[in-house]
Amino acid sequence: MGSVVEEGLRQILSQPDSRNTYRLPDLSAGNPDATDPLEGYSWRELRGMIYGN
Repeated sequence: MGSVVEEGLRQILSQPDSRNTYRLPDLSAGNPDATDPLEGYSWRELRGMIYGN
């Protein structure tokens, strides 16, 4: 049984990869060159804005 599995794996792995690669569509929003509006805040301040003080 082991030699059958080994031979099957050899055959599969020796074949070129014929799968098409999937590329995610670009669904980004906003201007990537704009400054980050949250950049000046510390983690503590950001957490306070998210969860409340």
